[in-house]
Amino acid sequence: MEITVRQLKALKAGKEQVSLFAMRFGRWAEVTLKNCRAAVKVGLNLSWMAAHLLPAPAGERYERETAAAWKRFEQESAAAQKRCNQEVAVAAKARREQGIVTLIEARFEQEIAAEERCKREMMAAGARYDRATAAAFYRAAEWNGTTVK
Repeated sequence: MEITVRQLKALKAGKEQVSLFAMRFGRWAEVTLKNCRAAVKVGLNLSWMAAHLLPAPAGERYERETAAAWKRFEQESAAAQKRCNQEVAVAAKARREQGIVTLIEARFEQEIAAEERCKREMMAAGARYDRATAAAFYRAAEWNGTTVK
């Protein structure tokens, strides 16, 4: 399956999306897993592309797969945030018990480290979601030999 700038314009894709596509791929791109991952990385909206470029059954497959990936992302993010909040609370309590009470002193190494771990976990969950989205689009496009020209 190939996607072209001409197709995107004909389907009235947003100017930003057409521009992002053209900057990354030029006038056209073959749908490969590598290109799908690159598309996600530059901010192309694969959900829009699935809805407008894929036949209905393939688009529905994409939506099912990405819905499951989004659910996993939300669960992982919520768990990471909960762990972060707990770690920060424990660290802050330990600082208070040590007699350190000012706001600046209370946000020392342990709290900052917990927040950094949380941020890394959230970014990792987002990256897993991005990879799942790219793979879902690729599989949906290749499903049953889908060809869009």
